[in-house]
Amino acid sequence: MKKRENKPKKKMPKMKKLTIFVAFIDIIVACCFILVYAVPNFKEKIISTAMITKTHQYIAYVFYSEDTIDRIMNANKYIPLTDEVDLDAIVIDTKERDSYDNEYDEAILTRDPGNEDYKYLKIKVGKYDAHLVAIYDPSKVKLISSNQFNTGSGQEQVIKMCPRNGGVVCINGGRFNDTTGYGSDIPKGTLIKNGKIIWSDTSKATNLIGFTNDNKLILTKATANDAIKMGIRDALQFGPFLMVNGKKIKYQSAAGGYDRAARVAIAQRRDGVVLFLVTEGVHTNGPTLLEVVETLEKYGAYNAANLDGGTSASLAIDGKLMNHPKTIYGKNVTGGRKVVSGFGLILNEPIGSQTIITGNHGVTKRTTKKKAKTTTTTDDSTKSSSSSTSSSSSSSSSSSSSSSGTDSGSSTTPSSGGSTGGNSGSSSSSSGSSGSSGSSTGGTSGSSGSSSGSSGGESSSGGTSDSGNNGTN
Repeated sequence: MKKRENKPKKKMPKMKKLTIFVAFIDIIVACCFILVYAVPNFKEKIISTAMITKTHQYIAYVFYSEDTIDRIMNANKYIPLTDEVDLDAIVIDTKERDSYDNEYDEAILTRDPGNEDYKYLKIKVGKYDAHLVAIYDPSKVKLISSNQFNTGSGQEQVIKMCPRNGGVVCINGGRFNDTTGYGSDIPKGTLIKNGKIIWSDTSKATNLIGFTNDNKLILTKATANDAIKMGIRDALQFGPFLMVNGKKIKYQSAAGGYDRAARVAIAQRRDGVVLFLVTEGVHTNGPTLLEVVETLEKYGAYNAANLDGGTSASLAIDGKLMNHPKTIYGKNVTGGRKVVSGFGLILNEPIGSQTIITGNHGVTKRTTKKKAKTTTTTDDSTKSSSSSTSSSSSSSSSSSSSSSGTDSGSSTTPSSGGSTGGNSGSSSSSSGSSGSSGSSTGGTSGSSGSSSGSSGGESSSGGTSDSGNNGTN
């Protein structure tokens, strides 16, 4: 019997290996091409998600033309609420009652023992965990802002911004430039604090969300100067308005407008109670704005507005971050993303500094003067015994527990539930001091040009409105 001869195996030619590899790559590219361009649902999903986040808009522009993006976004536009807020319909009376309209009304108005300032509820918005805070004194809901603007590193996490502004309960809120995906300390639009414009980069009328001197939530389209004349004490720019005088937002398509993401909203009931709502989620996993407004309606909201969501979404109570912000990749953001503005329950407002804004439209810069020793006179005015001079110059460059419960909410107090003392303020603090006087001079060198990029888009049918989730990684 003949033995089999072991013939040497033929080696595959290098050219054939290369051909197979190239063919494999071609197949992958072809599949991606079909997925990106031939599957409508995927196209809508990637465009709407990228444009909504405001941080990764470049992803949409890599694959699609501007016309295609505009067409997809236009199909998901909302019909803006243009009614003027009926402030007379808000009659502030937030005390507990003998009877309640329903379980949601009772959940809001019954206090936690020893806490007359606010109540924290774990709820669901759709199928997603969410955090709802009822604040009983609307006069104490004020704008909070980061330590500095337009310096390259002034943005702050809400858990730090809140106590520095004298806050106990705070949420993020306003827009900021974000051309790199790393955020910046350059706000977009207008910020008003204690009746003063602390930032404005536009002369146009834009969506403003804030509170009047009568402590009523106002949702209006106005310029910064007109807002002051209207008696608005605190405000920021964002949107869209979710509910005006009990009338809910509607969309032009069944897509639900903004798809899904982590959400932040502010609302006020007719009895004056202010609601802060922050949901869990990560872009394509999170409630729609329609689910948000339906939830707020159940808890008695009469006027409501959308604030910055996505990765920026933050709720801080007594120095603790209550929600779990995530990047677009699903990674936790420890301590929350750094932002530039929001709203807070302010129980100990610092009076150690006064912010002065200089400059016209374009990128507005601000300088801060440090107040000297103060004395209080019998006519309740605060006078400065000496003055200080400050000068600043900056360029317009930008930098870079899951919960469960029923819809009616389970009440828990996350920490002490009391008042925490804020910092006394510093020369760089943005907290305003009302009713202060004293001479001061401030100079700034002009800021060349205006910043490009926006952390929150403006889109509407029949009007300009802020939209989306700006500054979301």
